[in-house]
Amino acid sequence: MFTKDEILAQLREGTDAADIAQKMADEINAALDQYKTEQEAAKRGEARRKDAREIVALMSKFFSNYTDGDEMSDDDIDKATDAMLEMIDNMHELQEAIKGLEGLAPATERQPSGKPQVTVKVRSTDADNEALRAFLRTLE
Repeated sequence: MFTKDEILAQLREGTDAADIAQKMADEINAALDQYKTEQEAAKRGEARRKDAREIVALMSKFFSNYTDGDEMSDDDIDKATDAMLEMIDNMHELQEAIKGLEGLAPATERQPSGKPQVTVKVRSTDADNEALRAFLRTLE
């Protein structure tokens, strides 16, 4: 904040009043921009949570209609919504971390299906590695 004493001190130092006013206007505009951004983020967060809660409530209704279970309570829906949003956020963080590791990962070739093809060479022939070979064949 610009106080009267700060403005007076700047005037005594020879700063032009128009320059002081411009600095004040710049600070006000920056604060307004930040406030607007924060308000938009808050609205987006509220809308995100509302939409996620609706999804969880629909899933609860689906499971109660087509299984032997009961519909979830509002408290349980809220807890499940929080857990779902946390999981989504964690998945996003994981995706970002994986993107950062792209240069460190072994090279893979893309098949026409878009799935990466990874070649693994198993040199040992003992029985313990046979299960590993079978598992790797299922990935192909």
